Amino acid sequence: MLRIGSSKTTDTTTSAPAQGARGVGYLPRRVRSARVAAAVAAVAGAAVVAAPQASAAGPAPAVCVAFPSTYEIAFQANTGTLWTTSFGGGPTPGTTTGTTNLGLGMWPGTSPSVTYIRLGSPGHQIAFQGSNGSLWTTGPLGTGDLRLGMMPGTSPSIAALSGGGYQIAFQANTGQLWTVGSDGTTDLGVSMDPKSSPDITPEPGGGYEVAYQDSTHSLAVAGTWSTASLHMAMWNGTSPSIVTPDGGGYQIAFEANTSALWAAGALANGNLGFGMMPGTSPSITFPFSTSFQIAFQANTGTLWVTGVLGTADTHLAMWGSNSPSIAGTAKMECSLGPNPIPLFRSDYFFSYVSPTDALSLGEADAGLANAGSLGLGMWPGTTGAIASP
Repeated sequence: MLRIGSSKTTDTTTSAPAQGARGVGYLPRRVRSARVAAAVAAVAGAAVVAAPQASAAGPAPAVCVAFPSTYEIAFQANTGTLWTTSFGGGPTPGTTTGTTNLGLGMWPGTSPSVTYIRLGSPGHQIAFQGSNGSLWTTGPLGTGDLRLGMMPGTSPSIAALSGGGYQIAFQANTGQLWTVGSDGTTDLGVSMDPKSSPDITPEPGGGYEVAYQDSTHSLAVAGTWSTASLHMAMWNGTSPSIVTPDGGGYQIAFEANTSALWAAGALANGNLGFGMMPGTSPSITFPFSTSFQIAFQANTGTLWVTGVLGTADTHLAMWGSNSPSIAGTAKMECSLGPNPIPLFRSDYFFSYVSPTDALSLGEADAGLANAGSLGLGMWPGTTGAIASP
């Protein structure tokens, strides 16, 4: 990888490894109590699967409920307007539960960002660049033009904060990185690559962290945890993806200037050994497990995944310059038998655009078998942003 200030490229990765290979940072799966507690708290309103009656032998066991696995994708349709489509997991993974044209015009070629608001007014909140070049948001916490000018052609990123509300990161029309939302409006005073977009993640103790490509084409971070250049050269115009581990800090995935997939953070730091399609961006999530999962377009033109839940070539062909989106969660299901007990396991969904510009999706828990087109036309080159509860 070419470091800032270096005169040569030292990384020569040109192709993705064989299917089934484990990448750097692969860790064994285990359940953590904090995520179990969060998953249990999230099942309010879920359907009761079984409620055994008390008997002379003793009290009835605890009721087992199914974890609601509903996701939402926000995307720019080929009509130039913002659309959403929702779907569920469980017995029929990937079943669409509703598709809506929100009727809000978007800047051509940009992608929205979506997050799930847990506190106050639950639901999905979306940020996007409107057709007037301004930052917009829509969802349970309000719909409107925030009257903040964006760099044309770039896309914002939104995250639900741990204490409630949301924060949006975006590149302003001045080329500077800004944030706006429940934590206030701030010009962070750092310059960005004019064609790249930032990504934001909440910190568990409050605040947020933003990953971005700076004006020298280096990976950089800004926010509550740290503000610094990481001196890791990126492919010009691409965008990093950031996620927060349970203990705080960050983990980032990005395309290096060699077109290899790289990571930066406490769980993995360096070349992960996969060749990416030049000019595309990876997406990272932190599922119900000990580490991360990444989706990206390989230099073979197909969608790959790598991380704690395994490494695989999905053999799903992608639109030439499209970047995927991935969202992970805990699935809570019930064991079979007269006294079902809750079982937790990791799962993730990913969205991508097929070579025919159709919004498509896949699910890890279904062995990627349910991956396929949703029959919804997208604006060429854009990404359908996916979020889980």
